[in-house]
Amino acid sequence: MAAGAAFDALRALGSFAVLGALAASWAHSTAIAAAGRINLQSRASEPMRKPSTKPQRGLRVADQIQRDLSELIPREVRDPRVGLVTLTAVEVTPDYAHAKVYFTVIGSEPAVATRGLNAAAGHLHKLLFKRLSIHTIPRLHFVHDTSVERGFAIDRLIAEAVGDKSDVATTVDKPEHPKE
Repeated sequence: MAAGAAFDALRALGSFAVLGALAASWAHSTAIAAAGRINLQSRASEPMRKPSTKPQRGLRVADQIQRDLSELIPREVRDPRVGLVTLTAVEVTPDYAHAKVYFTVIGSEPAVATRGLNAAAGHLHKLLFKRLSIHTIPRLHFVHDTSVERGFAIDRLIAEAVGDKSDVATTVDKPEHPKE
C-alpha cells in the first residue's frame, strides 16, 4: 500500500517517465528476489570473511620437503648410524614451525637411525633453507614409521587365517556323486 501511495504521489506530480522507470526497477528487483537469486537484506550484520588462502599449501610444502630431503639425506648425511632411509611422509604444522618426517630404514636399528637423523636435522634444515623459497622453514623431527611393519603383521595374520580355513576345507569329506 505504501508503494501504491508513493506512485500516486509521483503521478500527481506529472513525471510519468520517472514513475515508469521506478516501477519497472521495483518490479524487476522484487521478481529477482522472489526467485531467490539475490538477497535484498543488508549484509552489514554478516562478519567479514578472510580472503581464502589455498587450502592445499601445507600439503604441497610437505611434499616438497619430502622430495628435497629424499635427495639430501643420501648425499649429505655421513652418519654411520643412518642406514638406507626411505621417507614415507612429512607432516607440517599450520604455522610451518615444525615438520614430522616419517621414515623407514634398512641396515640399521630404527632407534639408532632416529638418533642419527635427529642429530643431522640442523644441517638438513640449513640445506632446505637454501633450496626452498618460503618464509619459514620448519624444524625437522624424524620419527620412525611403524605402519609398514604393522602392514606386514596384518598381512601375516590374514595369510594365517586364510591358510587355516583352507586346511579345514580340505579335511571335510566331499560326497561323491554316483556314476550312472
